[in-house]
Amino acid sequence: MSHYLQRLHGAAIPDPDMTIEVFPLAEIVGALTYIDCFGSRKVFSPELMAFSPLAKSELNNSLGQWLTKMIADGRSQAKAKQHDH
Repeated sequence: MSHYLQRLHGAAIPDPDMTIEVFPLAEIVGALTYIDCFGSRKVFSPELMAFSPLAKSELNNSLGQWLTKMIADGRSQAKAKQHDH
């Protein structure tokens, strides 16, 4: 999931960009990674084979705030693009 910022010269960049996991049956989502212009965070580090409950909690909180703001801004449903094949 990304929010694209428009740059001065017209190029848009993802800032922030978040990888999320979706559990449709439970109707919940969870954050896995977060990247913005200031840095990045991961819930799981494959290099270290380590899981960070603190990072998971903080990223899930950020995700919740982001989704709440998007809904408040009227972005509750993505418009599906249809492609003719």
